[in-house]
Amino acid sequence: MGEYNIFMKTLYVATVVLIVLIVAGIFISAQYRDSNTSINYLPTLTPISTPKSLKTPILTSCGNGGACTFAQIATHNTRNDCWVYLSPIDKVYDVTNYIKDPGKHPGGDVIISKCGTNIYDYFTTDANGGRKHSNKAFSILDSFYIGPLKK
Repeated sequence: MGEYNIFMKTLYVATVVLIVLIVAGIFISAQYRDSNTSINYLPTLTPISTPKSLKTPILTSCGNGGACTFAQIATHNTRNDCWVYLSPIDKVYDVTNYIKDPGKHPGGDVIISKCGTNIYDYFTTDANGGRKHSNKAFSILDSFYIGPLKK
């Protein structure tokens, strides 16, 4: 039985050594393979953000947030295409959807004659028999803002 125990211990040690060698071989092989294959690929490039001062500004057109000239506004002068502006605050508004429904504007169709023009006098005073507009009217108007006035 003594020889059998020695044989079993030797077999056990040999098996452990063999397993350690196999695991080490796999580990070394993986390391070698990773270091060789990375040579075949281009390095990863990390994008660098452009400083704000070097970025090209996005230019928007009239009616899409960009500045509108008097001439551009004047071409929108009908019930189906009505833009107006307030000169002291240099804001342009597309009120077409508001005035398409004849009953929506409390002043009726009088607003149609103001399409394509500066409505400041009509909006803030009692000009032409009208009446000064309320804060609510100003907030309704603000909802139709489309861009600044370009002088």
